[in-house]
Amino acid sequence: PDAVDPVLNYRLSVRQLNQHNAVVKAIPVRRVEKGQLLEYILTDLRVPHSYEVRLTPYTTFGAGDMASRIIHYTEPINSPNLSDNT
Repeated sequence: PDAVDPVLNYRLSVRQLNQHNAVVKAIPVRRVEKGQLLEYILTDLRVPHSYEVRLTPYTTFGAGDMASRIIHYTEPINSPNLSDNT
């Protein structure tokens, strides 16, 4: 953590694939210590949709390198009601 400029916050963007609008949230960062794992729980993701998640760090110099992941959900085999699956 002391080798680079400290991250002040992250910008999280979650977009359902094949949709244009995205939900964007700012995630504040407390002091990060070496070896500490940061976690953030994504809510409102529904089965069987797929999502693109983008995370961008911000320092005093602006935006850093964005990381992007695709999350694919499949319908559970024994699911009685799809609306119950998040």
